[in-house]
Order: sequence, then structure tokens, then C-alpha cells
Amino acid sequence: MNFKYYIDERPAKNGEMIILSLQHVFAMFGSTVLVPILIGIDVSVALFTAGMGTLLYSLATKAKVPVFIGSSFAYIGILSLLVAEYGQNYVSLAVMSVGLIYILLSFLIRAVGTSWLDYILPPVVMGPVIIVIGLSLASTAISSSGLGIDAFDQTAAFISLSTLLVTAIAMMKGNNFSKSIPILIGIAYGYIVSLIFGLVDLAAFSGLSLISVPKFYNPFIAGEFEFSFGVVAAIIPLVFVTVAEHIGDHTVSSTITGKNFLKDPGLDKTLLGDGLATLFAGLVGGPVNTTYAENTGVIILTRVASVAVIRLAAVFAMIIAFLSPINTFINSIPAPVMGGISIALFGLIAQNGVKLLVAGKVDFNHPRNMMIIAVILIIGLGGALITFTIATVKFEFTTMSLAALVGIFFHLVLPEKEASLTKK
Repeated sequence: MNFKYYIDERPAKNGEMIILSLQHVFAMFGSTVLVPILIGIDVSVALFTAGMGTLLYSLATKAKVPVFIGSSFAYIGILSLLVAEYGQNYVSLAVMSVGLIYILLSFLIRAVGTSWLDYILPPVVMGPVIIVIGLSLASTAISSSGLGIDAFDQTAAFISLSTLLVTAIAMMKGNNFSKSIPILIGIAYGYIVSLIFGLVDLAAFSGLSLISVPKFYNPFIAGEFEFSFGVVAAIIPLVFVTVAEHIGDHTVSSTITGKNFLKDPGLDKTLLGDGLATLFAGLVGGPVNTTYAENTGVIILTRVASVAVIRLAAVFAMIIAFLSPINTFINSIPAPVMGGISIALFGLIAQNGVKLLVAGKVDFNHPRNMMIIAVILIIGLGGALITFTIATVKFEFTTMSLAALVGIFFHLVLPEKEASLTKK
């Protein structure tokens, strides 16, 4: 892929830099604020921790990886249960535990190295896993777009599909600048059309104050910290799930940019960045953080992989956490608009899984490769679930993480002597 701005480059013009950064903010906003809404914690805190988490991640990875950090969906169930039944202090304990485990894993990987990754995660495994990462988000994009089989909405469908079309035209037919901001152009169009159809809640803008301080919460300062082994034990299985997602997301970014981020700066540093971001979130009352596929899609669509652009987007997210009008404006963007954008973003991620399979010269006619790819795709997209209990600790593996684990297992146990993984 030819990039307009590569990882270590930055736009010379401040105006362009700001617009490109805001594009990332718009892309991540919906998912980042949805998580705290579902859990029952402060939205502005989640925005602030997403921004600060991205900066901490950039620091840990020496600004070598174009990644935006946002609220993780994997922990919604357990965190919402904790906040409802036990209070914010146990949520903070759970979030901090995830961050600390990530940090400990990063030190372990630094000690033992990462050469094992090349063996257990070849293109025949990671290609379909990346496809699953993109396609597993398809239902979210379709439902937001009003295109669901059981929930078709003619107005929403028109807005989402026309927004998608305008975004595609801006990317393909615009000038050099408009090709860099197709998402903003699409959102602007979709927002105007939504206003015409009366889908924007203008009442939300009345009586707003300019500044609104997020409701930060630290259990130590509040004097409410209480350790619970049960909470930590319940969160551990999910950590292994999100580590698999972490590796998958960074493999996607590596495929896009042509850099192997699992080797440079290294999986130890990317996990450390994720861990520091999540540990900070736990210390101020935010949710677990993770790398965001939406922003990876932005990089694919715009051909702008600049870490400087993403770091400025992180700063904007932190500022927005304190600015009620901007926060409200972004939150007022109707779901069909973001649904249309998401169809492109998530589809492009899946496309890069196919690209990895092709670049890895995987032989699609060989039974061994066919079987590995098949089981990953069906388990990853079929809603599979495996649960078991060891010493009163319940382990649960679903969809993406389960698909990755089964794919790795098949790769390790199916005989290699009778099958070359790649064409010679």
C-alpha cells in the first residue's frame, strides 16, 4: 500500500493534521462511549482514558505503531455485573488487574523472546483470524445501518448506503486532500441528510455548559479499595481472550504497513502499552482498553499511518471529555451514518486477512491448509462458545479467541511432513 503519510511522518500543515486526527476521533467515538454506557460508568472518563491510553501506548512502543486505544467490548458482561452488584470499586479492581496481567505478560515475553510466534502464527492461521476480526463486526455495522433482515428501516438504509457511497467516491475520485478525509466527508454528508430527515436530536444541545469535568474515581483516594480473589479469578480467562485479539489486531496493522510490529517494537512492548493504558483506566474509573479496529480501518481507507496524527487524535479525545458541546455533537451522529462508515471500515480489515493469505503464498488447494482455514472461519463467525470450570474458576472462550486457539491447535497437530504450508 502506498501511504500519503507513513508511520514516522506527519503532515506539514497544521490544518491538515487537525482534520486527519479528528477523523480518528469520529471513527472511535461511537464504540468507546457505548462500552461505558452498557457497563454503567461515566462516558467522559472512558473518552479521557482512551486518549491517555493511546499516548501511554505510543510511549511504550516508541511511537512505532499506528494504533488507537479505546474501550474493550470483551469485558462488558463482567464489568456491568460488578458495577451493578458490588460497586465501582470492584470494577476498578478488575480493570487494574487486567492491566497488571498484561504488564506481567509483557515482561515474560521479553524474557523468553518471540521467535515462537512465527511458528504458531503462520499466515494460514493469522489470515483467516484477521478475516474473522473484520467480519465478526459485520452484524454491528448492518444493524446500525438499518439493513437487518428482521429490522429493515428504509430511511436508515438510505442514509447509511448513501453515506457509504459518498465516502467511496471521496476516496476514489477526490483530490489528494479529500482522499485523505473520506470518512469526515461521509459523516458530514450523512449528518446533513439525517438533519433533513429529523433523525438528529437537537434538544440534546439545549442548556449545555461549556465545561463538564468527568467523574473520575480512584478506589484508593475514595478509601473504598477492597481486594477480591474472586474478581481477579473471574477476569483472568478474559485476559487470554483479549491477548489473542491483541495479537490479531497487531498482525492486521503489520499487514497493512508492511512492518512486523510483533517483532519491532515487539509483542512485549505492545502488550506493555495495552497494559499501561488499562492500568491507568482502572486508576481513574475507566473501562478496560484495547486496540481499535475502527481506527485501523481509517488507516487503510485514508493511507495515513502517521503516529503523530493518532497521538493528536488522542489529545482531542481527552479535550472532548471536558467539552460538553463537542461531546454532545459527536454523540448525536445517528447510527445509520456510522453504520455506513463501518461497513467500509470492517470490510477493509477482513480484506487484509485475504491479503495476508495471498502474500504468505498459502496453498488453498492443500487439504491441511483448507481444514485450518475452514475451522477458523466457521468457529469465528458461527457464534461458537466453550466453557469449563477448574477449581471453581470458570473459563470461557468465544468466537474470535476460540477460533484463533482452535486454528493454532490444528496447525500444531496436523502433520507438516505431508503438507507444505506454502507453495514452493
